[in-house]
Amino acid sequence: MPTHTTTSNNRLNDSDSTSQSATDPWDQVFTAINIRWPQINQDELKQCDRSVDDLTEFVASRVDTQRDEIESVVSEFAPVHESSLRSFVDQAHRAGEQVSHSVHSAVERMQYEMDELPVKTSLTNLAIGFGLGVLATTLYFNSRRQRTTWQQIRSNRLFQ
Repeated sequence: MPTHTTTSNNRLNDSDSTSQSATDPWDQVFTAINIRWPQINQDELKQCDRSVDDLTEFVASRVDTQRDEIESVVSEFAPVHESSLRSFVDQAHRAGEQVSHSVHSAVERMQYEMDELPVKTSLTNLAIGFGLGVLATTLYFNSRRQRTTWQQIRSNRLFQ
């Protein structure tokens, strides 16, 4: 599962980008994706919606690469005329998903602890009850201690 990092060395030549931008500004993105992941079918790729999120999702479903790396490649070559509001909304959505995942994990952990709490409390109460029973039994038998045979003989009036 080798991972490759995207650098500015992957940029297409300026002459290539000007000739391609005359037809479709997203052709540069498709070419960059095809260079990075040649196993992706170019025709299927061109049928995707022309947005960073949709292309990233499409590529992520076809390759075994981290989503951040795919998004980096797509964003690097995507046309810059996308509205900044859309970009902000996308970033807010991703941040919300991350926070949602963290909150969900915390809630699951609390639910687990709460489910385990009655068992721990019951076992603690059982141990405390057992200890108190042993203590009470010991105190009872110590208070009703039988005299030994020697103590009975000594206390007998024959020796006094």
